[in-house]
Amino acid sequence: MKKIQFKVTVITTIIMFGLNACAGSQLTKSSPIVVTLPTITPTATPVLLGEYELFSPDDLRSDVDQLFHVIEAFHPAPYAKRSKQDIDLERQHLYQELSQPMTDIEFYKKIAPLLNSLGDYHTNIFPGDETINVIRKNELLLPFEIQINGQHAYIVANYSGNASIEYGDELLEVNGTPMTEIMRFWPVGRHFLPMDVWFLLGSSHEYQVKLLPQSQIEPITLIVPGLTDEEMQSNTEMDKPIEAVQYTTLPGENIGVLTINNFWKVAPLVNRAMLQVRDDQVQHLIIDLRSNRGGLLIQAETTINYLITQPYRTCSLSYTAPFDGYGSAKPTEIECEQKYPKNISQPYQGKLYVLIGPDTVSAGVLFATVLQDHKLAILIGEETDTPASMCGNVVLERAHLSHTRLQYRYSRTCYVRPNGILDDHGVIPDIMIKTTINDQINNTDPVLDHTLQMIREGE
Repeated sequence: MKKIQFKVTVITTIIMFGLNACAGSQLTKSSPIVVTLPTITPTATPVLLGEYELFSPDDLRSDVDQLFHVIEAFHPAPYAKRSKQDIDLERQHLYQELSQPMTDIEFYKKIAPLLNSLGDYHTNIFPGDETINVIRKNELLLPFEIQINGQHAYIVANYSGNASIEYGDELLEVNGTPMTEIMRFWPVGRHFLPMDVWFLLGSSHEYQVKLLPQSQIEPITLIVPGLTDEEMQSNTEMDKPIEAVQYTTLPGENIGVLTINNFWKVAPLVNRAMLQVRDDQVQHLIIDLRSNRGGLLIQAETTINYLITQPYRTCSLSYTAPFDGYGSAKPTEIECEQKYPKNISQPYQGKLYVLIGPDTVSAGVLFATVLQDHKLAILIGEETDTPASMCGNVVLERAHLSHTRLQYRYSRTCYVRPNGILDDHGVIPDIMIKTTINDQINNTDPVLDHTLQMIREGE
């Protein structure tokens, strides 16, 4: 767990998977929750080293209107988390801020927090591909990947070349800005990539960072170089790509561990693994979804087919926007169809355990709810960050705003989990076992260890 693979730097809000799957905003019957967006003023005007096109106030405001027009036309419940009145007030404030020409980067920094505040994992916005390429080639980024645990930020990948900075050191400040402020600016997600911090602070040839090393009780201040994304990749020893599906058995035991890290094109890999499960005569199968970032609903259903012999539903109800969009009528409610597993020769019928955590999202969450609600598995680990009743069904092809060419996606369908419960919770495991940053530093896995102990003790 301690070894971290270098990831191509992208924006946290870009990492949005789930075509025809569910994640993010919940359709709720309660009153909308009013959330006040944080106001953060960087200590200095961010430095941009790349060349970016300027857009007029009229063009910027037009793009804001276009974005919300599309969302209100096609999203079943755009204001389930925040009231329309609250969002409209924020939009008016935003219009006032768009009084001068600005780049798409500056515009993105203003529009993204507002869109994120809708609380839908699949409704998001990010710069266009050309702009991302300019950033990757020209901007000098903070050479860390950061994991957020509560109000603490820990370094989980270090590309600075300073070997004294270790996995698990706590990052307190960057160029005088507390990490608590940076975390408030980007409220979505638990992982910060180098580009995420750059959007707030801009480029620096050198970054002054305040750290609390694991082995010390007093913070230290260091200078680390700003690096381009391309430099970080060329200076880093590339690990092998993380496999989408991995399967192993425990020697001398009838226990199998199947790790599924996404639900994209995994059907052939799952088929091969399940054939091996059968040949190994596994009686206790552990499916690890803790790093599953979602994918295609059909791929999740293909995997479910190997684990179920009874009719099932992936949701109890689904909702789509009314014909004339938000406010014209109630969302269109449809009872989810009953599905029948395909004819799988010798489906798995042993005991099933599913490991979940905050990074289980989208189709990974859907998969977990199906098994939990149909009482097919024991779920172990931590609650997922995204709700079990969610919105998704995004269009894979990204849309673009007319002027700034920012890319965006939006949910077209909201779902209620199979058991019909509609609340604000993520998927809550049957057995709660937390993994701390110290567990990761020490390369221990309390969730898997607890599961194996349960099996061995016959629980």
